[in-house]
Amino acid sequence: MVISGVAARLVSVLAQVPSGLGWEALARELWPDESDKMALRRRLDVVLTRLRSRLRAAGIRADVVCATGAGVVELVRYDGD
Repeated sequence: MVISGVAARLVSVLAQVPSGLGWEALARELWPDESDKMALRRRLDVVLTRLRSRLRAAGIRADVVCATGAGVVELVRYDGD
């Protein structure tokens, strides 16, 4: 599977940190010029939903990119990933 665009940048940012990032910090990495916090959240939610859908369609577990429920998004890697 090839990931491109904002989804690829999201995965790249998450791959560079040892643990997850708060949703707002992650969104600001992706859209640094956006000042509206709610717009950032909507944009991030759309990218996450589309990415997870593409992962499932490719036979890859969708929880590779996971929200912890505490406002943190992380890249969950297991042995062999």
